[in-house]
Amino acid sequence: MSSRTELLFIGDLQDPVPSPAPRTSTFFLGQGNQLPILTGQLLQTDGSGRRCPFDLTGWTVTFRMMGGGRCGGVLIGTAGTITILNARAGTFTYAWAANDSAMPGTYRATATATKAGASIDFPNDDYATVMIRPKVGR
Repeated sequence: MSSRTELLFIGDLQDPVPSPAPRTSTFFLGQGNQLPILTGQLLQTDGSGRRCPFDLTGWTVTFRMMGGGRCGGVLIGTAGTITILNARAGTFTYAWAANDSAMPGTYRATATATKAGASIDFPNDDYATVMIRPKVGR
């Protein structure tokens, strides 16, 4: 049996090993915005069912986001390497690129950790969600 993995977004991260920081699998961003930076934690369920941080020591992690709509027949999506904050705690940040939030909509998000040719997806049973709200007229 494979263990369950999770990708959680963390709000107001100030300590690289968050304790009571609010966690969710949905992240909200305004259209065209690059802030707030996405901060999260990768977790894995151990053999006893406990949720534990996934140790990212030696791993490279890519954040992917797909969905949101079609532009000229092409599915809108993004991918980029994340910055690991605390490898043992499984915490990371992803700085949004200029085009990442150009199109409002609901996106499916995953993080893929890769090491020595092996990879693991977070989450591995569903998707996290990124919601990009449309700009309000000025």
